[in-house]
This record gives sequence, C-alpha cells and structure tokens, in this order.
Amino acid sequence: MKVLQWALWLVGLGLQSLLLAALSQGAGRQFPPLIVYVLCLLGTTTAEIIAVQAFGRSSSSFGVYYWSAELVRQTALFALVVSLAAHIIPTDRKGQAYGRLLTTSAVAIWAGSLLAYYDANLNQWMTSVVRNLSFYTGILNLFVWFAYARLRTNDVTRLMIAAGLGLQMTGAAIGQAIRLMNYSKNSKLAGALLMVFSHMLCLFIWWRAFRIEQTAGPGNSGDDDDKHEVELSGLETHRSVPG
Repeated sequence: MKVLQWALWLVGLGLQSLLLAALSQGAGRQFPPLIVYVLCLLGTTTAEIIAVQAFGRSSSSFGVYYWSAELVRQTALFALVVSLAAHIIPTDRKGQAYGRLLTTSAVAIWAGSLLAYYDANLNQWMTSVVRNLSFYTGILNLFVWFAYARLRTNDVTRLMIAAGLGLQMTGAAIGQAIRLMNYSKNSKLAGALLMVFSHMLCLFIWWRAFRIEQTAGPGNSGDDDDKHEVELSGLETHRSVPG
C-alpha cells in the first residue's frame, strides 16, 4: 500500500512540475489563475507527504491539514473556472457589468458556503463546504465548455482546460459514488484510485494542450499566411508588368 501511495505521489508531483514548466513559457503566462492552481497542487501535495510522515493519517493534526488543503485547492479551482467564464463575457460596458456580477456571485457562493454550513465538527463542516463549491464549479465549468464549443472559438487551449476539468469532475463523482457503496475495502480503494487517475488525466490533458501550443508557435501560421500573401502579391505584380 505504501508503494502505491508513493507511486501516486511521485506521478502527481511529476505531472504538476511538467505543467508548471509549460505554463511558465509562452501562452501559459496568459493563465495566472491556472498557474496559481497548479502551485496550490504542488504545495499541498508536498505538504501532504510531510504531514503523513510526521503525524500519520489517523491523527487530528493531519485531519486539520487535510481539510485546510482541500479548501485551498477547491477555492483555487473555483477561481480558475470563474476566470474561464469571465473570458467569454464581452469587454463592452454591459459585459463589464456582467463580469462584476459573476465575480460578486462567486465570492458570495464561497463565503456563503463557509457560513451556511458551519458546524463544530470539522469533518462535517468541510465536507459540506467542499461539496458545495465542487457542485458550483462543475455547473459553471459545464457552461464554459458549452459556451466555447458553441462559439466555435479558435481558443483550443481554454476548451481543453474546460474538457480536462470535466473529465476530472466526472471521475471524482463516480469515484465518490463507488466509495459510498461500502461493499468492501476494495470498492473504496477502486473509488479512490478512479478519483486520483481522473485528476492525473486532467493534468496530462492540460500539459499536452500547452505543449502543443508551444510546438506550433503562436505566430507561425500567421507568418506563413503573410509569406503566401507577399508571394502572391509579387506574382500578380510581375504578371501585370508588360513584357
């Protein structure tokens, strides 16, 4: 079991590091919320390894750390999806008003979840808060994905970010359902592994999206088009000059 845990940790840290390296170059700099989210993942994964070794999973100290890290990750993920939704909104005066409404609503949902579900039992409180934030994140991400697909936008990177999140959230929902069946320890393990693998698949899709964009180069296609236009223009001029 320890071997499997260490393997998952190492794979997770590897994917997070690769994605962070890809984001630090080129078009990745246009996605600050995604960079913040990946930094949260990298930091909380490292802290989890230290916490497990120092306190053990059954200690109350680890429980406090776990829920604190989970809240930080879910908040960063929620902010990422809100930023993707805000990108769809037009930049005119009416669009700016919608953008402020979106941001205000997101803050109200986050703060309202903490206040409305408050419970002296930390596990029950944080379970309700994280579940609520996850629900609204999934709904908003579904809207974002449909909006990008409907607009037939050339922004494939944002479309792949939303698609990766959709796969992660679907896997997490199915994994949680399997874990709640309580048939056996194996079913709980299978559910947990499905959640982890869907998360890793999301990271891999994001990494590939930015790697493809880096390989293609942001201005290559435009430069080629300009060259073709220049060549055609020169050819037409040459043909118009009487021999």
